[in-house]
Amino acid sequence: MTKEKDQIAEYVGKISAYFIGGQNEMGIFDELEGIPLKRITYLYNSLGYVLLEFIEQDINFSKLKEEIEKKLNLELGNELKLVEQIFNLAKTKSRNTYYSKVDSYDGLVRVYEKMLEKNDIGSQKEQDFKKYIKELKEERDNLKEQLKVKSKSVL
Repeated sequence: MTKEKDQIAEYVGKISAYFIGGQNEMGIFDELEGIPLKRITYLYNSLGYVLLEFIEQDINFSKLKEEIEKKLNLELGNELKLVEQIFNLAKTKSRNTYYSKVDSYDGLVRVYEKMLEKNDIGSQKEQDFKKYIKELKEERDNLKEQLKVKSKSVL
């Protein structure tokens, strides 16, 4: 069991080093200037999905969470709030012509479903929250369909 915990801690450390950096190293978020928005949204989505997996596997990443909040100037909150903000960053930076927009909608749906499951929806009524999730799914699916039609017309 200890070996597994050590491996998990090492993995979280590698994720942190990649995105945030280390003592004398820059992370990928330090080098975003000049990178196309499509690539940046891919990075945000990737980080969001990794953190969502940590939450689902009940892996503690509190130090990484604090580093991300500081690096990306995000509001302080719990882990799900952090992931929500990351997917929202991806959504706002992505164009409707990119599949990364679909990925960010999908990530938000998963976060909100998790919030609903954990009863972490704040003052919102459950029905309103479920309605919002449904709207996100519809928007995601519509965008996905538009992208499929567009790619077929190019071929």
